[in-house]
Amino acid sequence: MKKLLSLLSTAVLVFCLAGSALAAPVKQAIFYLNQSYYQIDTVHHTMDAAPFIENNRTYVPIRYLSYACGLTDQDVVWDEVFQTIKLSQGDKVLQLQVNIDQAIVNDLVYDLDVAPVVKNGRTYLPARFIAESLGFEVTWDEKRRTVLITPTSK
Repeated sequence: MKKLLSLLSTAVLVFCLAGSALAAPVKQAIFYLNQSYYQIDTVHHTMDAAPFIENNRTYVPIRYLSYACGLTDQDVVWDEVFQTIKLSQGDKVLQLQVNIDQAIVNDLVYDLDVAPVVKNGRTYLPARFIAESLGFEVTWDEKRRTVLITPTSK
């Protein structure tokens, strides 16, 4: 009976640990400088625009940066008239405006190092501020010329 209980306890523990690992898969997004594709985990995705560096900051197309941070099309709102971007993630709302170096996160105003820009008809956002505001860590790999975006471990 003790062996059966011990075996059952071990099986439950293994099942719980495996279940928690499956419930929270780690995702990593990689954006390649001047390339029109990006990668989430091992899956490549095509973009209609490429990340670039300007004023020593990396810009990523808004739509694809949003996808990499887990947002959907419904979470990203572009206002052509005012050239504003609104990103929503649960109860968090980020608002930015092209050529304005400030962002509003919920009701707080933050100064940005660089402002969102429009280039070749596409809107680009500063990758680090956006990803970090949405709960991701951002790393620049100089050797590979890539931006790595990974969920923060909280």
